[in-house]
Amino acid sequence: MKKRIISIDIAITSYKDALALILNNAKNKKSSYFCFTNAHMTIEAVENKTFQNFVNKSTASFSDGVPIAKACTILHKIRQERIAGMDVFPDLLSIAEKENIGIFLFGGEQKVLDSISNRIKKEHSQLTISGSISPPFGKEWNNKQFIKEINNSNAGICFVALGCPKQEIWMANYSNLINMPL
Repeated sequence: MKKRIISIDIAITSYKDALALILNNAKNKKSSYFCFTNAHMTIEAVENKTFQNFVNKSTASFSDGVPIAKACTILHKIRQERIAGMDVFPDLLSIAEKENIGIFLFGGEQKVLDSISNRIKKEHSQLTISGSISPPFGKEWNNKQFIKEINNSNAGICFVALGCPKQEIWMANYSNLINMPL
């Protein structure tokens, strides 16, 4: 079930069920993308209808932030948990490690990717980082090559970190070509 909060259709679900949905899509190699919607994104979507459509076409847009979760209660009389990307990320890393699901990291500067990869390896020694890509800043991207590399990595989940609204737009445009959740 989804409920509109100003401009975004928020998935009404529990934190546990949100993790299960992402994990199920990973296990089934299902093309999908998930957004973690905060107040900034909600306002961005009011001002940018294309962005709004991309977020609303996601597999699920979760309530990333107390204001969005509280708005569900105020506007729809539904108690919605906060499902923040910064909480989901480490939990999915732990689950992926236990379930032997490789991950792919897409976005950020190379030194940031190296740093996060080193931390992940230290904290999740059995987790496979199947690959990572630092797209060039300020230049055209070879999305066909990126998609091929992501798909050939044999990862089960691809974490996208390009910043809002760039990451949501990229996921909406290319998720159907990638055989895993973004």
